[in-house]
Amino acid sequence: GTSPRRRSVTLPTGSCACSNMTRFAAVLSGALLLPSSAMIHSQKPHWTPKPKAHSAPAEVDVAKSYTGTFIPGTVVPMPSDYEDYTRGHKPWRLFEGDAPGERFAAPQPGPGLPTFDPRERENSKEVFMDASPKDVIGAKCAPGGDAAGHYFYNVWDPEVVPYIVPKSSRNFKPVSVVVAPGGGNIHLAWEAEGIAAAEWLNSIGVSAFVLKYRVPHNSSEVRIMDGQRAVILVRSKAKEYGLDPNKVGFMGSSAGGSLAVEVGMKTKVTYNETDSLDGQTSPHPNFLLLLYPGLSLNDFKKEGLELLPKVFLAYARDDPCCPAFITSILGKMAKVSSKEAVNVHEFPHGKHGWGSCDYYPQLKGLDNCNWHALAEDFLNEHVFGNKKR
Repeated sequence: GTSPRRRSVTLPTGSCACSNMTRFAAVLSGALLLPSSAMIHSQKPHWTPKPKAHSAPAEVDVAKSYTGTFIPGTVVPMPSDYEDYTRGHKPWRLFEGDAPGERFAAPQPGPGLPTFDPRERENSKEVFMDASPKDVIGAKCAPGGDAAGHYFYNVWDPEVVPYIVPKSSRNFKPVSVVVAPGGGNIHLAWEAEGIAAAEWLNSIGVSAFVLKYRVPHNSSEVRIMDGQRAVILVRSKAKEYGLDPNKVGFMGSSAGGSLAVEVGMKTKVTYNETDSLDGQTSPHPNFLLLLYPGLSLNDFKKEGLELLPKVFLAYARDDPCCPAFITSILGKMAKVSSKEAVNVHEFPHGKHGWGSCDYYPQLKGLDNCNWHALAEDFLNEHVFGNKKR
């Protein structure tokens, strides 16, 4: 039989190229040629109520159920709540009131895909939908030009979705990681670079917090605000769950990787304080896990690089979206400038957007798909305090 098609879910208001790709309106308006086979799923979107944000949910121990099929194009079992971006976890809203920062209108990322205009919020609702190869970033950067899972568009309400390992778990570690999916600052590649990372971290005893940061944007300011606030919120609640507030990391893929770097190079919030947490809690992560980050040469400023925490960096030499020569500069300059450990892995093949390779079976056998083991070695040695395996 054929795999079930995925549906679009539009939420009521309430992977990626390099970090600067959204600045090129010509690309977004169609200058980049799409594959002739590109098709967007035409099933009618359905409305679903947005889960209420809880400031202090119980420890996460969500029972999973599956449909007996696989997410289309992958070897990942299809969960019964596939259309729910929270997967049963109660999200934490980052800001009590309106999120700070200014938003700007953005062109359509592809034919038939959502538009965004902050002046017309009713016509620019948050959309969680099947990843479409008509999205210019996905067409260029996702493995095979067709991303697996869902994309998040038009994010208004930044949140983290907590995947907290209960203290009673055999392999529990008092470590937290904020996870930022990529998406070229146009969308968020939710499963392959968000949920998959959280589930891997949980498997090694680490609590994860998938960041739903604001997209689209033509500058990095609002996403940095969201990233910093996520670190603050996770750190402020760490002790409630037996987590160490001094072991809060930030993981990012592609555009999420550039966000991680930007957050890692700042020790003070970039926005006016919204509450007492912003003034009392550090927004600076203790370590970074970076997969093929989207960077520009403007990111390499000595005063910022000196502030970088411990870094794990993995990328492929044949990356068509975020040039390896720029990524390699980050690794080299970080090793010179930072006083912390910097662990760099350059793979000969793998291109871009691999996330969890389970979402892209065609990548099986490539060295880049071993990044989990390398990252775990890094964590064991530099974060968990264990000897290298």
